[in-house]
Amino acid sequence: MADLPTPPPRPADLERLVATAIAEKLAESGSSADSSEALLADQSLRHRDFTGLGLNSLDWMDVATRLEDELGIELPDEFLLDAGRRSLAGWIDYLVRTVAAEPP
Repeated sequence: MADLPTPPPRPADLERLVATAIAEKLAESGSSADSSEALLADQSLRHRDFTGLGLNSLDWMDVATRLEDELGIELPDEFLLDAGRRSLAGWIDYLVRTVAAEPP
């Protein structure tokens, strides 16, 4: 019997994955004590640039690498360098539109 293809992650799962990765990186850097739930619930935090949360470019690149490893994808350089997407909401939106939309 052939293995069934793995379905793409659901949008809610992608939200949790990105928020957890950001919250863990914030905790590591000592920048914030916000939980992933708090980051998702607070619209101002959700849309704040990562630098406004206390992360630097090395921090968000580390988070991007983690997401690439966990999702088995490669994030394009344009995505990582786009200041307009450099927020929890921006990353979630991108991943939902690209990863969750992929056919199994």
